[in-house]
Amino acid sequence: CALPIYSSFRSLDEDTHPMDVEFCPKCQEVRLAFECARMSCGDRCRGCLHCIPRCEGCGRCITDANDELAETICKDYLCLDCWIPLSKCNQCNRPFCPRHADEETKLRDRSSRFVCLDCQYGSFQYI
Repeated sequence: CALPIYSSFRSLDEDTHPMDVEFCPKCQEVRLAFECARMSCGDRCRGCLHCIPRCEGCGRCITDANDELAETICKDYLCLDCWIPLSKCNQCNRPFCPRHADEETKLRDRSSRFVCLDCQYGSFQYI
C-alpha cells in the first residue's frame, strides 16, 4: 500500500508536491487538511493532524473508540495493525516508526534484540 503524501515527508525540503492549505473543517485554522485512508470514514474524519490523530504507517484516522493508539520510540502514533508486526525494544516494548526503522539496526545486538536509546540512557525522550 502506498503511503499517503502527508506521511511520506516530514520537512518541506524533502517534499516536492505543491502545498494545498485550506481551512480545517474541525478547528477552522488554515492548515493542511487530509482525507482518511480508511474507505468507511468518508468526510467524517477529514481534518488537520492537530484535530485528527493519524497512523504514521498507513495514514488512516485513529479516532474510533475501537481503535487503539500505539506510540513509537520517536513519539509518532501507529494503529495496532501497523504496530503489531514491528520489532519492539526489549525494555519499553515500543517500536521505531517505519521512518526511523534504520535506527533500530544500529542498536541491535548479536541476538537480534534491541534496547532503544531512551532505555539505555534512562531517559524517556527521543532526540
